[in-house]
Amino acid sequence: MSPFSNIENVHRRFIAEFIETYKSFPTLWDVRCREYNDREAKRSAYITLVRKLREVEPSAGRHDVIRKINSLRSAFRREYRKVKLWKSRGGTYKPKLWYYNLISFTVKNEEAQKSTK
Repeated sequence: MSPFSNIENVHRRFIAEFIETYKSFPTLWDVRCREYNDREAKRSAYITLVRKLREVEPSAGRHDVIRKINSLRSAFRREYRKVKLWKSRGGTYKPKLWYYNLISFTVKNEEAQKSTK
């Protein structure tokens, strides 16, 4: 057993909890949400996410939360593009990103944003 496996498990558990917390605030990610343009609702959501991130990064702020979310979503989008590409070619691609299914709720939002442009 690797000495890093426990650290990796703790990190994965935290990321999973962070994503679930993010998911609980559609005001941050769902353009169809009634409160999507409500600054106060977003401020409150970010405060909660900052508290969550401070569990592992004590000096974290709103900017760090935004950076973390963007990082998680960017990695997801890269994998999602591969899934779609393979599917369009008649194949299947198994995502290598361990939290792919946890953050897949953002796909509907991505598609909604594309259809409004």
